Amino acid sequence: MKIFTHEEFEPSQKTLKFILEFAHSYRVANINGRNEVYCLN
Repeated sequence: MKIFTHEEFEPSQKTLKFILEFAHSYRVANINGRNEVYCLN
């Protein structure tokens, strides 16, 4: 995974799209005191 430095302020559009898709697809629920990850797709 690429690490961004001060010289490179923004990730590419492809990276941003991936982050958004991941964030919108996965959720965490607290079930019986445990965090369970699930996918909405």
